[in-house]
Amino acid sequence: MRELAIPNNNSSVEPVSPRQARRAGPAHREVAPPLGDGDAGAAAVTLLSPTMIAQLRKTLSDDMREHLSSGFATVLPGRLTAIENAIRSGDREALRHAAHLLRGTSATLGASRLSEMCRTLEHANSENDPVVAESQITRLAAVAAETQRALQDELV
Repeated sequence: MRELAIPNNNSSVEPVSPRQARRAGPAHREVAPPLGDGDAGAAAVTLLSPTMIAQLRKTLSDDMREHLSSGFATVLPGRLTAIENAIRSGDREALRHAAHLLRGTSATLGASRLSEMCRTLEHANSENDPVVAESQITRLAAVAAETQRALQDELV
């Protein structure tokens, strides 16, 4: 199993499995509507994982958390554009790849809802899956913006 390494206060590293990183604690913010009409998964997921946010606060310095938050804000527009372009062009492989990249970044930072929405898009990859609607792009962008603000508030 792949592990993520998170520095602790003693300058050593504590491995955290992706499963541990994805586990969310009690609700952190209100629930948003699901990504798609038939996808109730994203609606049941908190915006941010309180467990992961607490772990990031505990193990990373203020500067490191600022760097993570600003790095996320820097890459987010490009990731959203790649997803939007893939959806509009009907390129399912590009959609899978772009959604996978944003999903991984989101999960690492404890952005549970955005990660779940990206998981849904990542797996909308077969001819049997319904076409992703324009409203889903709008909802994804709204959750991404809300996530960016929340991460800035929680980490910096």
